[in-house]
Amino acid sequence: MPYKSATTTRLLATHCVVCARSLRDAKSVEIGIGPICRKKHGFDAIYNALTSRKRNNVNKLIHAAGVAAEDDDAGAVLKLADKIEKTYKFVNVAARIRQRFIKIRVHRVEDVPQFRWNSRTREEEATGE
Repeated sequence: MPYKSATTTRLLATHCVVCARSLRDAKSVEIGIGPICRKKHGFDAIYNALTSRKRNNVNKLIHAAGVAAEDDDAGAVLKLADKIEKTYKFVNVAARIRQRFIKIRVHRVEDVPQFRWNSRTREEEATGE
């Protein structure tokens, strides 16, 4: 059995759920987020204010998101990001996780003229006029 698919290996987060870099220190592997992303996205400030029970629970959620990311299960990662944000108020971390896994973003731009590549209407096309 390959190392990456071994059951015991699946218990470890090997890459940061936020940026996909390899995790190298014990705390990062336990949580599933590297030290740079923890600092950059304000994780440590919120994390340190949590009770140990809540810390353990958020660690489990982020770790589960990391494992789902390793499996390329974007749907599970996005659901876990929602739960991380709603339950523990890690807004920046959840937003960055979503950004990593949502490849297409649609933005509505107001006051932009609409252009059509074909000036014929559907009725004209249907009747052949």
